[in-house]
Amino acid sequence: MPSATIAHRRRRSDGSDDGGDDGSSKIATPSSQPYSNKKARLNINGDASPSQRPVLPDGYLSQSNGFSQMKMPTSRAPSMRHQPGSIVRVKLANFVTYTAVEFFPGPSLNMVIGPNGTGKSSLVCAICLGLGWGPQHLGRAKEVSEFVKHGFQEAMIEIELAGDGKRFRRNPVIRCNIKREGSKTHFSVNGKPSNKKGVMELAKSFSIQIDNLCQFLPQDKVVEFAAMTPVELLHSTQRAVAPQGMLDWHDELKQLRRQQRTVQAQDAADQDILTNLEGRQRMQEADVERMRERELMKTRVRMLEACRPFAKYREARNKHSEAKARRRVAATELKALEDEVEPSMLAVNAKECYRDQIKAVVHERAQVVQRADRNAQSCAMHVNGLDDRIKDIQREKEAEKNGSKQSKQEASRFEQIIARLHKQMEQQPVELDVSACNEQMASLQRR
Repeated sequence: MPSATIAHRRRRSDGSDDGGDDGSSKIATPSSQPYSNKKARLNINGDASPSQRPVLPDGYLSQSNGFSQMKMPTSRAPSMRHQPGSIVRVKLANFVTYTAVEFFPGPSLNMVIGPNGTGKSSLVCAICLGLGWGPQHLGRAKEVSEFVKHGFQEAMIEIELAGDGKRFRRNPVIRCNIKREGSKTHFSVNGKPSNKKGVMELAKSFSIQIDNLCQFLPQDKVVEFAAMTPVELLHSTQRAVAPQGMLDWHDELKQLRRQQRTVQAQDAADQDILTNLEGRQRMQEADVERMRERELMKTRVRMLEACRPFAKYREARNKHSEAKARRRVAATELKALEDEVEPSMLAVNAKECYRDQIKAVVHERAQVVQRADRNAQSCAMHVNGLDDRIKDIQREKEAEKNGSKQSKQEASRFEQIIARLHKQMEQQPVELDVSACNEQMASLQRR
């Protein structure tokens, strides 16, 4: 223990608030205490104190210049040192109830004891604001300008943290100036200007978590702390005491647990689906058998459909054989008919030769007629008509290649007509009667 004597304090009224920061509260001193008939309290040795001690510890001194200093016990083990990130010194100026004060916390447990309005909670507020966090984590005010002492325009908070000896050659000193006008804050670290984000990162690098109620609990946040669930308490406790690796392991464990629950839920759903499907399968076994029989029948039908072209092929092959036999018979008959009509064909060929000769003569005569006058032109027209008639006769001859006696008679008749026409062409042309020629051509066309 730092001291062997416990400082006695007066009994407070039941309605007093331990965390009040009202600056109008006065410090009780032995000279200002009224006479009391109450029995004097005993000290730790059992002796009655001669007079009531002041409420504040002996280290709290009031000076005429308004500067107060809170001294910490000096009897500490020589081997104890401040841990990295612990608060070594807190200096305040014009902050809430303090005009000027400087605290020197020890490396172990520190307790600030005093009546209402003496600035216990103000020290807590100074630690929160001086390390870069906002007033929302205190639950007292909305603007930082409300923490400037009444009658002053600027407040100062200076916090010295214990360094780790690796990153800092000396203890980092964070200074925060709060201006009432505009509710602005200005930070500096070891005399170098900084910002709120940099100060918070510096504090977090020492595992200082003002936003964690398990590490920093203002009195106005006690209700919120009591309302935390066990899960939130566990998370906040881990953040406060565990390294980052353990937090990562815990998050990974929670993620794995969520995945496990998801897999279990999915497995249960799959089991239900499987049971349902098995029941449906048992009910549908008869339908499945019928479907299998139907599929077998469909397969057989498809096989028969596939065999149908072979049957058609055999039928077509038989028809082809019969057609070949009929073709051979027809070829034999055709040969016999060709032998039979061969003389007629020779005659037709001779007539074709004769026709060619006639065509040559007609052509020669056409040239003579063209050199003639109108009568010659009419004769040429008549010759052309005769030529058309010859072509008709030729077509009739070709149509009667397989003809009989009638074709021979027609051939002789045509020969007579041709001979008569030839004789007429050799004779001196007479005056052409156009109407008679037209009638003769018409009669020839009707034949």
